[in-house]
Amino acid sequence: MNNLKRPYRLLLPGSFTIAFLLIILASLTSYVWATPSGSPNATTTTTTTTTTTTTTTAAATATAVPTATATPTYTSTPVPTIVVSLTASTSIVTPTGLDLTTTTLAVVQPDVPVSIDATASTQADVKIEIPAQTYATTTQWTVFDAPTGLAVVAAPADVTGLFDIFQINVFNASGVQIEDTSSLLQCITITVTPSAEALAAAGGNRSSLYGARMVGDEWVLHATTHNYALGLSSFQTCGLSAFSTAVRLLGGPVATAVPVPPVPTVTAVPPPPGDVSPSSNLLLGVMATGGILIVSGAFFFMHNTRREEEES
Repeated sequence: MNNLKRPYRLLLPGSFTIAFLLIILASLTSYVWATPSGSPNATTTTTTTTTTTTTTTAAATATAVPTATATPTYTSTPVPTIVVSLTASTSIVTPTGLDLTTTTLAVVQPDVPVSIDATASTQADVKIEIPAQTYATTTQWTVFDAPTGLAVVAAPADVTGLFDIFQINVFNASGVQIEDTSSLLQCITITVTPSAEALAAAGGNRSSLYGARMVGDEWVLHATTHNYALGLSSFQTCGLSAFSTAVRLLGGPVATAVPVPPVPTVTAVPPPPGDVSPSSNLLLGVMATGGILIVSGAFFFMHNTRREEEES
């Protein structure tokens, strides 16, 4: 009888030991998905917005519109311009049909801010500050004097003249022109040195000069700041097209376009396998094994009790 009771004494601790070992095994051999929050694999999609038109008054500045960044300060040290040459990387295909004697061509990498100096190719001595991530891929920017015929395109009624017209086009790394440049990921800053003709039309008053962009079939004025000491006029824009220096002599507030950058939205994507933990299938296996051990123990206990009764 003692021999029959001895396995019974070992059955219960043995069952717990086996179940504990199975749980440890399950925790080491199963995977679950990590929470995708903050995953580096998340992709960013960007919604586009159009340029809104407001009136430059105290009420307009109180609206919830992103404040344009400060006008860049120019020093005596020139900012280098990344200009494409014939020895450029083979991964960059120069756009065909360009006259590089009258066109400034610059390569812009997505993660590097670039300053383009188009003084040699524009009458207005144009300088463009392009922040990082203006485009998500490598692009090629061209700056050149636009046809003078654009000066007859519709302008606001109180604009008396359009001068220093230039064009900005963008191409991809393969040399194919990007047609839709109406909404950039980041706003750029354009600084011009107004020509003598523009200053003469303004009567020498720089405050009458505005940066203008052609939107559709009409010119839209931009809020413009002036550096009177250096003779520079700067404005921001979130879209590309033809630009000019507009002369407006009348007093009162002027309708100017306030650049509105697009708002990025984040779309989560499934991450790779993350932390290790017991899976449901293995936990079910552990429970089934425990059930078998319990049933076996009950059967052995009943069998042992019956033997003891028969022997007594």
